[in-house]
Amino acid sequence: MSYISGNIVLFIFILEFTANSNSQNITNNPLSNNIEDSLQSSSYISDYHKLNPGKIIFSNTPIEPGKENQSGLSDTFSSTDNIWGIIYLNDSFKNLTQSNKYEVSQYIIVDGNETARYSFRMLPEKIEQTFLKTEIIVPPAQAHTKGVKHYVRGFSGISAGMHDVKVAMRIRDDTVAVGSFTLDCHDGTEYIKELNNDYETKTMKSLMLPKPVIRDAVLEADILNSLSDLPRTALKVVITDNGWTLIKNLAGEPVFRTINTAIAFKKPEGNCSMVFISFRQDFDGKNFGKTHKYAIGNSYDIPCKNVK
Repeated sequence: MSYISGNIVLFIFILEFTANSNSQNITNNPLSNNIEDSLQSSSYISDYHKLNPGKIIFSNTPIEPGKENQSGLSDTFSSTDNIWGIIYLNDSFKNLTQSNKYEVSQYIIVDGNETARYSFRMLPEKIEQTFLKTEIIVPPAQAHTKGVKHYVRGFSGISAGMHDVKVAMRIRDDTVAVGSFTLDCHDGTEYIKELNNDYETKTMKSLMLPKPVIRDAVLEADILNSLSDLPRTALKVVITDNGWTLIKNLAGEPVFRTINTAIAFKKPEGNCSMVFISFRQDFDGKNFGKTHKYAIGNSYDIPCKNVK
């Protein structure tokens, strides 16, 4: 046998050996793949979930996990429809949030503009889940989630016409699920506005003044006196700090001090509100001066009977 022909035979032998070795590896792989697939598929609640990980689907009736009826799903709704959804993940909330270390945020984006956002942490009993039911436009009497009132409020301000709606779930900077639908508002948005009013009324009925962190009768009376020039009547002061915060200049010298409060007011028309206001006392080098308003924060309507 010549040198060249001998090398050719050796080369063919090596090819046959390599092919046989690879075929053995391929034979072994289906077993490992099946194990991996079974572990992965065990986290899916249904075949439909398995086909749609990372997606959010919608319906005008509640969607039962594992009992999805594809004929009942839709990506087109009118402004008089109720809208439920279900969020399919490709992993558990425990893994995605690193054992609930990170918040989960759900966003509503209408025609490219964010109209609502709600952030939360998963309940411990749900952290192993790979799905989550959501409510997008649902009446208060049928609602079981806290985020829906924020979503309805966002929709209540949109105009008549057709709108492209995107719903996304994010954990930190990662979008873990997304879905979209078309909302036809050619007949107006009266139903959505009515739902928003219902949520606002429900929220107002349960709204209470916060409990005081400290009580200081002299300071509370001083604050009430400082508000006597307003057109509405200050009824009660709740101190929400555990004391004054001292503000100093660059030289370390006291300049003024502040304290945060919640104030209940009665308006001229007879209803009540709660306003978060910071107060300030300036330092003249020896003493702190009179109390006056420093900053005004959020204001909420509150039932007068809840001012206690």
